Amino acid sequence: MKKAIYVDMDLCLGCRSCEIGCATAHSESKVLVEAINEKKSSFSRITIDTKKNGDKIALYCRHCEKAACMDACGPKAIERDAEGAPVRLLADKCTGSQSCIKACHFGIVVAGSDGKTRERCDLCTDRENGPACVESCPTKAIELLSDEEVKAKIDYVVDDDTCTKCGLCFKKCPYDAITWKKKELAVIHEEKCVRCGLCTIVCKSSSIINKKKVNEKV
Repeated sequence: MKKAIYVDMDLCLGCRSCEIGCATAHSESKVLVEAINEKKSSFSRITIDTKKNGDKIALYCRHCEKAACMDACGPKAIERDAEGAPVRLLADKCTGSQSCIKACHFGIVVAGSDGKTRERCDLCTDRENGPACVESCPTKAIELLSDEEVKAKIDYVVDDDTCTKCGLCFKKCPYDAITWKKKELAVIHEEKCVRCGLCTIVCKSSSIINKKKVNEKV
């Protein structure tokens, strides 16, 4: 069963504890005070960023069902062991073509100082306690969930009060789950939506909302 990281931005404090926990978990020592002084510096596979309007967004690998990075990689340096397994980088096969960087819909695949692709989230499959970001978050804003669990938590809709009808969400959706006509509201089709959250990241007016979250507040 496929599982992936889910971040509830309503609970996120922006404290970056997840980033510290992730970087530490991927260091040689696995201990924060020792990791700081290691020759090969570790880095976080999750980043908490801020949009121009002030809204926080979490950037990390979604291990997409249709992994554009994997399809774009000529030397086959990106693979997954089986259906539903995490996407992983085979560093020794990477030639530095950066085709995966251009293909990633979320913009989270980046190059290292050598021009080759840096490793991304591996869901901490080698950790007994699971993903370090989940364990590190003080507000429990980060969870490791199955597709079914995510769908139970999320139902994205377009807020007609704030939507500018620009159609950007429609243009960016990799699953054809959004339809749109010029000067009209976009429509998100629940049966096609995989809840990847890309539409919420690209929307400049923060008009993509989680209907189930809103209903909980009501």
